[in-house]
Amino acid sequence: MGAAIRIDRLTVSYRQETAIRRLSGMFAAGSLTAVVGPNGAGKSTLLAALAGRVRPTSGVVEVKSGSRQQIAYLPQQAEIDRGFPIRVLDVVMLGRSGHLGGYQGIS
Repeated sequence: MGAAIRIDRLTVSYRQETAIRRLSGMFAAGSLTAVVGPNGAGKSTLLAALAGRVRPTSGVVEVKSGSRQQIAYLPQQAEIDRGFPIRVLDVVMLGRSGHLGGYQGIS
C-alpha cells in the first residue's frame, strides 16, 4: 500500500500561536489511523489541514491524486452553528454530494 496522504515538515499557525510544528509522516491508503493527544496538541488543526480547510504556514500536505475529494471532515461541535436548521440525514448526505448530479435527488 502506498501513501494516500503525505505530510512533510508541516507547520500551521494561527496568528502568533503555532499549533503544529514541523510534523512529518504519512497515511497509507485504506489505513485506519487514530490521532490522539491532550487538549491543545493540534489534533483538530492537523485534520483540518489534511482536509484542506486551513493552509499550512510552511511545509507540505500532499494528497494522492483524486483522494482530496474523498476526505470527509466533521468539525468539532464548537465550530458548528447550532442554530442552523439541518437534519442529521442532510449532514450525512453532504458526503455524497460529489457523486450526485446538479439536480439529482437522493434515494
